[in-house]
Amino acid sequence: MEDSDYHKKLFKGFLDKTSIDELYDRIEEFREIDLKTISDKELKKRIKQVISYNLKNKSYGGSIVHITTFKTGTPFYRIRKFDTSDLNVVLNKMKTEKDAWEPPVVENRGRLNNIGESLLYTCPYSQETAIEEMKIKEGEIFALMTYEAKQDIEALKIGEWKENKSLSKEQNQKLRIINNFLITEFTKDVGIGTEYLYRVSEIITKDYFDFLPIEKQQAWCYPSVKLKKAYNVCFRPNIHKKALGLKGVSLCIIKRDNSEVRIGAMRAAIDFNDNGELIYNVPNDYNMNILFPNPHSIN
Repeated sequence: MEDSDYHKKLFKGFLDKTSIDELYDRIEEFREIDLKTISDKELKKRIKQVISYNLKNKSYGGSIVHITTFKTGTPFYRIRKFDTSDLNVVLNKMKTEKDAWEPPVVENRGRLNNIGESLLYTCPYSQETAIEEMKIKEGEIFALMTYEAKQDIEALKIGEWKENKSLSKEQNQKLRIINNFLITEFTKDVGIGTEYLYRVSEIITKDYFDFLPIEKQQAWCYPSVKLKKAYNVCFRPNIHKKALGLKGVSLCIIKRDNSEVRIGAMRAAIDFNDNGELIYNVPNDYNMNILFPNPHSIN
């Protein structure tokens, strides 16, 4: 029997041996954990009790793995916030190509990264998703990086529900319960001082969704906290610059008009000088068409 068939057999066995009531009980017990004080070892144990089954002495998440493909040319966006409203200060901080990628030093835990681990977080297709995820306020200056996929990008999708025809109705119901647990953990609204809440999603990602070889998975895809049906994409270490090309940087502010977000670009850079510094210009049709493939949200 091939590993994949054995994997499916054990997964179905996990669903059969675990009752719906048992799943709910495990999740309720998990919700009572003090995530600020529990040790990593104990937290991993408690996560395992909720979602895992074993294959060859390794734990796998009780979920069907979905791979989504972002085709070559797909736009990706990232936002960098600044604690200033002074455009000249922002221009000085957002100066080189290095400034347009992931931060070199990470002091806090993130949705998928541990303390000290720098990963590139992006939003595919939509600038609005990136704006909402970073909680950008009206009138606040921010840098919006535009990237483009240089190759097809395979991302393992976390928290997507699809009925599986190879499973029974009850097995699908159990799978949906587990999937809803994952969605809840990956969409917690975390603020300053509560970054410890990220511990669950970071551990789940590394322990259960990081097993495919790099040629079959370059990134993780997980649900947006702010926008329903939208997703974020975080790249596995050391792969993002092979998969993405930087199209440029725009320094922007936003205006909210009812449910619509309007982006105002103050400066735009799509080229570098001989010293590797970004060359900023007043926005025009040419650089806006490069940086904003979706023109409907631009002033």
